[in-house]
Formats: sequence, C-alpha cells, structure tokens
Amino acid sequence: MHNDHTEGPGARPSEDRPSSGKTKHDSPWVLILVGLILLGLAGRGAYWVIGDFWQGIASLRWPKTQGVVVETWLERSTSRGGTQNSLKVVYRYAIAGKEYENNRISFPETRDAGDEAHYRRLLNEAEAAACE
Repeated sequence: MHNDHTEGPGARPSEDRPSSGKTKHDSPWVLILVGLILLGLAGRGAYWVIGDFWQGIASLRWPKTQGVVVETWLERSTSRGGTQNSLKVVYRYAIAGKEYENNRISFPETRDAGDEAHYRRLLNEAEAAACE
C-alpha cells in the first residue's frame, strides 16, 4: 500500500488552497479605484491652491483705480463643522473707460468659523467706506 501522507523531519507540509474560486484579495481593482479617486481629489485641490496663488500674484500688477461699494453683507452657513462666516462685498469700478462689477475681495476667498463680532466690524468698515 502506498501512503501519500508522510510525517517526520523530512516531510513537506501540504499546500492549502482556497476551496472557492477567487478571494477578495485576488483583484486589485478596488484599491486602484480608491487610489484614482484620491489622486483626482488631490489634483483638484492643488489646482485650486495654485490657481489662487497665481491670481494673487497677478493681481499685484493690475491697474489701481477707485471703486464704489454697492452692497455688503455677512453670509453665514452652518454644517457639521459648525457655523462659518464670510464677508461679502459687491463693488463697481472703471478701467480705461470700461465699467466692471465684482465681489472678490481676497485670494483665496475665505470662510472662517471665527468670531462673528470680528466679521461685523469688517462689515461696518466696508459700509463706512461705501459712504465716503
């Protein structure tokens, strides 16, 4: 009688193989998909940061002019992270005889969970500047 099963110092352990086809570790597609999503999000974030940086640098060369503040308000939004405040200002100005209207007051535009009183002071300053 021939015995395939041997024991002792020279014996080799038997190889265990999964009884069913593929396991969840056989396919890397989930990891690849998650990696691509994270890479895309990081790329979009970098695009925003670099774009705001370059626009801020370019604004140093823009022509200087007088403008008129049209409207100001404090925008408040609430999310799971708490309440955020943002000062909003609409203004008009003219360059080389062409009139413009805009609301961008900083690069990047900011929202802050900071003190509402601070934003109220900024709002009062903007409104006072509009009356001058």
